[in-house]
Amino acid sequence: MLVGAGPSVVRAAIMGCLALLAQQIGRRVYGLNTLAIAAFLMTLINPQTLWDVGFQLSAGATLGLVLYAEPLQNAVGALAGRWLAPERAKRAASLAGELLLLTVAAQITTLPLMAYYFKSVSLISLVANLLILPAQPALMVLAGLALILGMIALPLGQLAAWLAWPFSQYTLSLVQALAHAPAAIFYLDQAAPVLIAVFYLALFALTAFLSRPPEQRPAWTRREALFAQWLPTAMLAGLALITAVAWSYYFSLPDGRLKIAVPDVGQGDAVLIQTPKGANVLIDGGPSSGALLRALAKELPLFTRRLDLLVVAAPADSSLGALPELLKRYSVKQVIFTQATDLESAAWRPATSNFTTATG
Repeated sequence: MLVGAGPSVVRAAIMGCLALLAQQIGRRVYGLNTLAIAAFLMTLINPQTLWDVGFQLSAGATLGLVLYAEPLQNAVGALAGRWLAPERAKRAASLAGELLLLTVAAQITTLPLMAYYFKSVSLISLVANLLILPAQPALMVLAGLALILGMIALPLGQLAAWLAWPFSQYTLSLVQALAHAPAAIFYLDQAAPVLIAVFYLALFALTAFLSRPPEQRPAWTRREALFAQWLPTAMLAGLALITAVAWSYYFSLPDGRLKIAVPDVGQGDAVLIQTPKGANVLIDGGPSSGALLRALAKELPLFTRRLDLLVVAAPADSSLGALPELLKRYSVKQVIFTQATDLESAAWRPATSNFTTATG
């Protein structure tokens, strides 16, 4: 009720109530059953809940924790047991689970959804969770205490809030710093729903297969056969991929010639100029962010996420519709407006370092 009873919160509340009820009547808590019951009850009351993004991400993350958290922790414990005593290996696996493995388990089942809905994948999320999670217990306890004490006596609540403030400030500052880290996010085009479905089918088929006892699996899937038959093939495939990426990067480097490209961006106009020394200049962008971003990915050197100059020559939607999305994915060193437009607003300024208006 305090946070608005959104679908993700209601899902967690139902599962929590079922777990408490199971403890009271002496029954075992089984995560898959409680998740299925919660989803069934919520969609029975409101079938549209199934299409809520928050519900999908919340249910997906919970499913990942149920299916993969314990196996991952056991695997880390077994690996640590090769060098540490059993008790130390168990503590190391528990610490790794709290700081890292739970996040990995949740992301296994939510990564396709995030790619589909947000058209991006965070490359720094594991590091962010590793650094931020240790401060969260103290933040939640002190912030909750501040709320309760503030309802009793405001000065007491303010005192507790001051105690919680360093943890809150640490969290916010770290999030902002990591969000601006180079290559923190990998941006994608719109993913086809069929690809998401294929990913989940393959993931759950593999999960069901690996959950079977080793003696019930085909002989070619056993560890000895995998190392003998598939490891060399996998290594060769990895080397081939690395070689292809390296040569693609090499051939995309500046070659000392001036290049001018006029990509097809629909009804509008866009011109990309690459100078002999490798500077990249974009003039306008067209109406479609997807078409512009695909064209830039094709024309610019591999891994390039910076434009040296953006020229806004035609202040019309047909030429500028793609630019807001462009500024989310590319850093722009300088922007030149050929005439005063409404685009010279605060929303554009954080993404660029210099603005110039040229009139006449």
